[in-house]
Amino acid sequence: MRLLEIITIRSAGNIPKPLISKLLSQIKQTYTAERPVAIKMYHHAGVNTDVSIHLHWRSISDSHGKSPLGMMLSHTLRDFGLLNHSIWIEENQP
Repeated sequence: MRLLEIITIRSAGNIPKPLISKLLSQIKQTYTAERPVAIKMYHHAGVNTDVSIHLHWRSISDSHGKSPLGMMLSHTLRDFGLLNHSIWIEENQP
């Protein structure tokens, strides 16, 4: 089962994207628990105060819950603005 964990931040001011990129880079290098297949960061095309971090998983132990990594990121980033954290399950294509 493939899962997508999305953490989206909407800030009233500019989000320090280099700081978030550095945080993600450090996590990739040092995080030793279950790791996602990929970690990607996106910014909204028209609203430069919106950033979305996508954690791509093959599966996580509790597919309806958020991963420890996602929870850690949410906790770290929540001070930047409004935060939404969700899990999406990939649909099997016929």
